[in-house]
Amino acid sequence: MYQRTSVGLDVHARSVVACGLDGETGEVVERRLTPQHTELLDWIRKLPPPVAVTYEAGPTGYGLARFLDSEGISCLVAAPSKLQRPPGDRVKTDTRDARHLAKLLHLGQIVAVMIPSPECGRTGQTPDGRTVSSGLTDTSSPDRWTRDFRLSGQRGCDTP
Repeated sequence: MYQRTSVGLDVHARSVVACGLDGETGEVVERRLTPQHTELLDWIRKLPPPVAVTYEAGPTGYGLARFLDSEGISCLVAAPSKLQRPPGDRVKTDTRDARHLAKLLHLGQIVAVMIPSPECGRTGQTPDGRTVSSGLTDTSSPDRWTRDFRLSGQRGCDTP
């Protein structure tokens, strides 16, 4: 899918650093925003269309991606383990991360994760309908904990 503007977001609970890369002019626009979805949408809508957005999967979840998709803006949630990092790039800042995501999106090098429906996310179901339950299990000493995942064969979440 063609997008003129590629937007990389470094999303945190209290702030979002946004970087827009215009694929035709090479212009880069950066902004620090609040995580309010409407503020992000207002900023994105000021960029030359069509616009595509990406951010790394993480603890902030998929609500932003669902919101942007509902507003007609293409949004990919990037798998952090699959992002290409330049060798020797050890300095991490929010702005550099947002800029890097925008460049990767522009080049078509984002490996996206599947965005679960809100129903699947709440019930802990996988896209193929299995239910995931998790619990902490003490393996041998009080300070050694492992996460024990069990997949039951129950169905219930619709497959995308």
